[in-house]
Amino acid sequence: MTDERINPVQTNTRAPVWVSAGFVLLLMVAGKIVYNLPWPDLAPALHQPVTFISAVVLNAAIVFGPSLIYPMGRFSGARKGVCITASLLTPAAWNIWEILRVSAFFSPGESLYYGLNSLFLGALAFGVFQMGVWEAIYRIRSNNRKQKPRLLGPVLAASAGLALVCVFIVWALGQPWFYLYGRVYKAIFY
Repeated sequence: MTDERINPVQTNTRAPVWVSAGFVLLLMVAGKIVYNLPWPDLAPALHQPVTFISAVVLNAAIVFGPSLIYPMGRFSGARKGVCITASLLTPAAWNIWEILRVSAFFSPGESLYYGLNSLFLGALAFGVFQMGVWEAIYRIRSNNRKQKPRLLGPVLAASAGLALVCVFIVWALGQPWFYLYGRVYKAIFY
């Protein structure tokens, strides 16, 4: 017997990353559709509990999806780029859906302005944080004992993601960014 640790990544399949991404995307879509149904007209008594549950499902899929998608992909043998793309699919789809929704009322520039809101940017930053943490865990678990795992990149990504969450979400809920964008938008279009 050898003293080397068995590498947990034995397969070369990429299916688990896309299956998990599809699952999270479907949760987001289902949560969004159920949330937007006219519950006061359909079933007034169910309005608050159903919209609360659907909002939790919707937001959990958007915010915590990378914690399901990224490790499923990496531990099944998918490359980092594939896992990153799959992990960012749900927040990107949600943001595009929201931009299209508000484009019925606003100009294209204003709709893009809405799409660059602090919640979307914060969700992306939190996704980067989660992917950095999961990449570090993957490298530790899949490393043989003869050499130390290279953790600088994942730790920097996780740290940058967490710092950006603070900037976009915690710091006045991103309102200064809205004001800056508004000034630039007015300077260009008015």
